[in-house]
Amino acid sequence: MKAEKAKIATAPVIDSVIATVPSTQARNQKTIYLTFDDGPNRGTAKVMEVLKKAKTPATFFLVGSHIHGSQKQWDEYQAILKNPRFEAANHTYFHAKNRYAQFYKSPATALEDFRLMRDSLQLSTQIGRTPGCNTWRTTGITEDVDRRSRKAADLLKSKGVTLLGWDVEWKANGKRQLKSTVEEMAKEIEKQFAERLNKTDDHLVLLLHDQHFVDSTNLAALTDLIATLAEKGYVFEKAGNYPCL
Repeated sequence: MKAEKAKIATAPVIDSVIATVPSTQARNQKTIYLTFDDGPNRGTAKVMEVLKKAKTPATFFLVGSHIHGSQKQWDEYQAILKNPRFEAANHTYFHAKNRYAQFYKSPATALEDFRLMRDSLQLSTQIGRTPGCNTWRTTGITEDVDRRSRKAADLLKSKGVTLLGWDVEWKANGKRQLKSTVEEMAKEIEKQFAERLNKTDDHLVLLLHDQHFVDSTNLAALTDLIATLAEKGYVFEKAGNYPCL
């Protein structure tokens, strides 16, 4: 099954192990984990409002320097912590300062960035996401879509950090316009489940970015996607409930 995944991947996939679904998983129930990266930023409050109206759980992979960037961002972080449907997770303190090649050349630097985020905010979760790389390190999955993150990911895992990547990303262009329509995204998600392309059968991690939803058109699309997926019978969970963490 893993060989089939490697053929269709958009980037080289190495050192991969596919997680198995616990036997207690309800048959045919398909779960989506909405994850939002890089907040708090100008789109975070708008995303939270959509999620609250839809009563939909989600996980925010937050950047420490953004949280401490302003009182507004700090307040948004507190709002995430106070909402039982939301979950805050570690996306490093400085987001590698967007210098990914340099960041991953020094695994110790990567570890320090994760630790600074954790310690400065006293995060209770050990779930993290590497900046700029789709990297997995759980008890059931080891995968590096980008080879450069491998050594840093191994070190992070050895220090107790669980790294959650993603199965599908809702991408945007340079002007932060979403590249796919709601219908296209729903079909892509359906295909992922039907063809068992996800890292874990019947579970799909969807990556989104807070800043893309400053735009009112994109925000309406997010609202429609959540409704469309719910109508198709998918259920939503926080990343902390992903199997085999």
